[in-house]
Amino acid sequence: MILLLDYDGTIVPIAEKPELARIDAETKRIIEYISENCKLAIVTGRDYKSFKNVFGDIKDTIYLITSHGVEIFRNSIKIFEERIDNPPPLEELKKEISQFEGINIEDKRGGFALHYRRFKGDVERIKRIFYEFVNKYPPRKIIEGKKVYEALYSDTNKGKGIINLFNVTGWNPLEAIYVGDDTTDFDAFKTIKRLGGKAYYVGENKPPVEIDGIFKNTEEVRLWLLKIMDECRNP
Repeated sequence: MILLLDYDGTIVPIAEKPELARIDAETKRIIEYISENCKLAIVTGRDYKSFKNVFGDIKDTIYLITSHGVEIFRNSIKIFEERIDNPPPLEELKKEISQFEGINIEDKRGGFALHYRRFKGDVERIKRIFYEFVNKYPPRKIIEGKKVYEALYSDTNKGKGIINLFNVTGWNPLEAIYVGDDTTDFDAFKTIKRLGGKAYYVGENKPPVEIDGIFKNTEEVRLWLLKIMDECRNP
């Protein structure tokens, strides 16, 4: 078995601020135990520093795909890196957005994310400012997620990140299960299904891509991971 797990909204609930989405000790223990007995990777839109801040120390049995596939790490060592084209001058956007409360701009390797989960004002105005900026400094891809706009300046996504993981590890995609909760995971779902693996969505409603099943929330994911841990103990 190969487990490929998104982080925010899959392993931990979505938080008002990205830095508050810290994993609890029990869930981390489950993931670490599984990684010692199965192949496991966490696939996140966060960069390495942001992820480590909320996850803590990362065991060398856990592979980490960051920034939607831009980089791959194992044991804090970068084993893959995607080329980045013309990163934008984010200070310009930060200055314009500083007048609003509840907006957070996450600068990450390969792009940036504008989070507005805590914003109580006119969301259309924030959207307009975001698109004016990206029209001025065009990214390769724009993603509208859950209370977040993301601009990616590298030619990659989570699906390509997974393929690169398979290439550097030699893992068999037929054994892979991907679990994710957002539009940023759709590329990974499509890739996993095309390669013969399985895809599971976390949420109330079926997404507009092919999947094999649904978990309603992160607690259902945690209980499922707990069963996998027990199977590892008693194969």
